[in-house]
Amino acid sequence: MSIPFLTFKAQFSNAASYNKWSEKDQLAQLKACLTSTAANVIWDSDPSNVDDLSKLWQTLADRFGGNDLTEKYRTELRARVRKPNESLSSLYADVERLSALGCQAQPLQLKKQL
Repeated sequence: MSIPFLTFKAQFSNAASYNKWSEKDQLAQLKACLTSTAANVIWDSDPSNVDDLSKLWQTLADRFGGNDLTEKYRTELRARVRKPNESLSSLYADVERLSALGCQAQPLQLKKQL
């Protein structure tokens, strides 16, 4: 199971901060933890885009950021109803997930109003 790009980036940034990784360390760690199709970015991209941390993040965001999926998540959110035998906490977690994915460019306060 893959995790959304923004979740991965947040977890990675948290680990980098906690471990006090330098930019060089972050680049090495990021390359090492990429798997599957994300790992392909290392060899199928311009080398100058994978040897610089900010450019590698941008390359990954362009490929996996899901900006083109925003409308899909908004549609799912509008159509989301509680399933039979689904707990309220499970429904809430899924609505929060869809809201975050469907409204990435929106301020946090607006997301909470949704």
